[in-house]
Amino acid sequence: MPPEIVTAYRTSKLAKYRSV
Repeated sequence: MPPEIVTAYRTSKLAKYRSV
C-alpha cells in the first residue's frame, strides 16, 4: 500500500470518527 493510500484511508477514518 502506497503512503498516499494509507494517508487517505487514515484521513477518511478520522473524518468518519469525527463526523459521528
